[in-house]
Amino acid sequence: MSKSSKKRDDYLPYPYMPTAKDEDIFNIHFFWDVQIDKLDKKKDAYFIIARVLEVGDIEHMNWLFTNYSKEQIIDVIKTSRLISPKVANYWKHTLNIKGKIACLDPQYLKMRKKIWPY
Repeated sequence: MSKSSKKRDDYLPYPYMPTAKDEDIFNIHFFWDVQIDKLDKKKDAYFIIARVLEVGDIEHMNWLFTNYSKEQIIDVIKTSRLISPKVANYWKHTLNIKGKIACLDPQYLKMRKKIWPY
């Protein structure tokens, strides 16, 4: 791990597992629908966090918590509708998040069910 990618927080969700590298994150697997070379870690943090939460595995989660603060990640979990209710619920319990989570709102879930009934 380089000095620029030092842990920003004491929390790593999977401390005994390896951490992914930037090139493992910024590839077609995660960002099939955008131009990867135009993504900026700071400017596009909300989008990157939501996407990695949704499709990442253990190593990618460690990368996420190494590159972004726990508060930033919790903010995305609480406000994003880009992540599925299943993912939001997992992190709600894992990080012990209190308060309202947008994608778990009953009204939103009802509307989502009408649009995608599966």
